[in-house]
Amino acid sequence: AMLNGLILATFVFGVVVLIYHNEVKFALVVSIALFSVVLLASFMGTITPIVLDKFGVNPALASGPFITTANDLIGLAVYFLVAMSLLSI
Repeated sequence: AMLNGLILATFVFGVVVLIYHNEVKFALVVSIALFSVVLLASFMGTITPIVLDKFGVNPALASGPFITTANDLIGLAVYFLVAMSLLSI
């Protein structure tokens, strides 16, 4: 997950810098947020079935919708937190 996040973040950083020429801060926000979201999504995808199994819920049925919703919400929160931190909003 770390290697995947690093590759994606580097690629996105380069694309954003090429498109928005002088917006290095914006590129940094997007790439750091993407890296963080990839790591958190990997963690959630690993931990959620284990936790659901401990509670007696069938992980094969419940993991998909729960992980998708949680990753979307966490990803949006991480993006806004990184943007607020780096852009001093």
